[in-house]
Amino acid sequence: MSPLHAELRNILIGLHIAQNHRFEKLIIQTDNFQATTLLSSMQMNTDMLPLIHAIMAMRVHFQATEVLWTPRECNMVTDGMSHLSSSLNYDLIIFESPPDHIQRLVHRDIAGPPYQHSVPT
Repeated sequence: MSPLHAELRNILIGLHIAQNHRFEKLIIQTDNFQATTLLSSMQMNTDMLPLIHAIMAMRVHFQATEVLWTPRECNMVTDGMSHLSSSLNYDLIIFESPPDHIQRLVHRDIAGPPYQHSVPT
């Protein structure tokens, strides 16, 4: 499975979870620029066609969705936090304070410029 296919598959899973929790508005955030481009411009990659169609079909169930590309090097806090859980646990996890290695990333991000690039749909 390619990184793009894995990212699109995870986006689809996230949309199902959001629908099950009855969310109405979503920001689909990814560090995969190609996934952002495909989902924003409606370009159709024939290898990914069923997956992209499934994502587009899920998006109509929400009042609004937005695709947000965040470069990987600018998403290290989220990435680090997502790896703290060892199982496929979709429950909310609350930390009193972030672990030390995450705190260093937060301070780095506070000192740096914003890195988010939004692509409205």
